[in-house]
Amino acid sequence: MLTRFSLLFSGLILFIGFIALTNWYPDILWFRSFDLEALWWVEFKSKWIVFSAFFSVALIWLSSHFIMTKRCIDDSQKVSNIEFNTPFAPLNQFLEQLYRSSQESKAVDFSAKAYNLILKAGVVGLSVLMGLVGKAWWDEFLLFKHQVAYGLADPILGKDISFYFFTLPIIEKLQSWSVSLFFITLFLVCWIYLSKNILFIFFSKDHQTSGIKKHIMILAGFLFAALSVGSYIDIFDMLFSERGVVFGAGYTDHTIIYPAQKILVGLMAVQSVLFFIFAFRKRVRIPFLFLGLIFAYQLIFLRFVPSFVQNYVVAPNELVKEEPYIQNNIKFTREAFALNSIQEEQFPVTNSLSIEDIQKNANTVNNIRLWNQEPLKQTFSQLQEIRLYYEFQNIDVDRYMINGAMQQVMLSPRELDASQLSIQAQTWINRHLVYTHGYGVCMSPVTDITPE
Repeated sequence: MLTRFSLLFSGLILFIGFIALTNWYPDILWFRSFDLEALWWVEFKSKWIVFSAFFSVALIWLSSHFIMTKRCIDDSQKVSNIEFNTPFAPLNQFLEQLYRSSQESKAVDFSAKAYNLILKAGVVGLSVLMGLVGKAWWDEFLLFKHQVAYGLADPILGKDISFYFFTLPIIEKLQSWSVSLFFITLFLVCWIYLSKNILFIFFSKDHQTSGIKKHIMILAGFLFAALSVGSYIDIFDMLFSERGVVFGAGYTDHTIIYPAQKILVGLMAVQSVLFFIFAFRKRVRIPFLFLGLIFAYQLIFLRFVPSFVQNYVVAPNELVKEEPYIQNNIKFTREAFALNSIQEEQFPVTNSLSIEDIQKNANTVNNIRLWNQEPLKQTFSQLQEIRLYYEFQNIDVDRYMINGAMQQVMLSPRELDASQLSIQAQTWINRHLVYTHGYGVCMSPVTDITPE
């Protein structure tokens, strides 16, 4: 046993050494060449600290629940006759027959040693995967750790702007990671019970086998606790809504979804508590009925009602309803682009234009544009397309030095439209060798006209 462990440990050391030699060491040399080796070590240490934390939490959590699963399986095997208490008598009879047949089955199964080895490998493998998921967030943990308050709060929820840049992203990731961990644990625990043909003992009356029901219900309670946190996070995500006329929270989000979402947080929390409470009671009907209530609530108050309000209350009177939220959008857009620091000054406009003013600004006067794009495009098409298979897609405005003076012009390339060729001419040679490109550009000063 010691020899096997030594070989395994030696192989692990060699693998780590190979990774260090082929990946880490060249990176160190590259960063060192720019005198930034300390920066590389910050990233390296941060990644492995985060990985170790997520890996350890996942390993402890999964190991404890698989140990609990094994104990529940051992307890269930001590009971020879089990009674079921579902609300339906035919279902109780069916479960009893299914349980007897599973006990009488002589099918060959994995040995206990091999089965436990597979479970242990699965626990370690899943823990590594969960650790790698967390490792990818190392930079966001550093941003969260070293964040500084911006000094401006959002007008809807009153949180400092820095919260949405540094705190909210990491909370969202922790919540999604927890949901994934709880769901994977619940799924695998149920799969193990199912593989042993004892999952249906969940509905048993027997106190000695109630551990399976408690285990599954408690896991479901943790899962819905994490989902309750997710519902709370969705309140802050409301500020990134695209439902209204502007980006961000609008009338419907603030007046309908915001209070409805707060109620949903409470419902999710109650659902979690119900799973914990009824894990220690015989009947489990109430948590599942309440779960149906939550689904109905979401469908009505977070789907149907907001859509109805947006289409039939906001849309007919959008400017009035959305005005304060448009003002918020303008204010924070100006803040984001530093437009609020622009100095506004009154510019007195007079109509006393003199010949001296024109002479002093000759370059501007000589480039006053007379043409619009669409009329000029029609003119170019009528006079300058030359062939049916040439066309002008759009008109652009540019400036060039012409005869020593800056001249504003409008121009468009004469492009080829191969679809305008006759059917007989659309051969491979014509399309790929003959008619392959346009023919020059048409350019006109913005100030000049012709007799036509």
